[in-house]
Amino acid sequence: MASTNSCAIIHDSDEEFGEICVPNMVEGSKQTTELPSQKIDRNLLAHLTPKQRELLQLLDKYADRFSEIPGLTTRAEHYVELMPGFKPKRMCAYKVPEKLQPEVERQLQEMLANGIIRESMSSMASPLVRVLKGKNGCDGVRLAIDYRYVNHFTVSDAFPIPEVENVIQKIGGKH
Repeated sequence: MASTNSCAIIHDSDEEFGEICVPNMVEGSKQTTELPSQKIDRNLLAHLTPKQRELLQLLDKYADRFSEIPGLTTRAEHYVELMPGFKPKRMCAYKVPEKLQPEVERQLQEMLANGIIRESMSSMASPLVRVLKGKNGCDGVRLAIDYRYVNHFTVSDAFPIPEVENVIQKIGGKH
């Protein structure tokens, strides 16, 4: 089986990227049967505020809408507007340390199987970045993509995404 070294996100109408195939979604992926409230320690449940309890009840009510397995949705579409002069290019893949290769390959195969990524023959490719999680990397590897080249040619969004910290404080009632 060929190794997947890098990937890029493109739009179906981007003809310069060549033929684009939609990935087959994995059918019958395992859904969790445990309710969100059952995943929380009973001692912690007693300390929830009324609003937090209400949210937890809502999560329990619609638990079948959530999955532990990430996937792909086609209900929303995002378009990245690029500046004139952008030329797609294949960025060189970064080397993967030998001891991380099995975990990187496992995660890539899992994402391929779940339709999150797909193989591509595009003329544009951004390198895969491995980030060690936890102290000294003891919590595994997180995969990300280095989009600095594409970002350099991306038209800024007039309505930027709010800062995550501000959203969390608002939700938590600390604003």
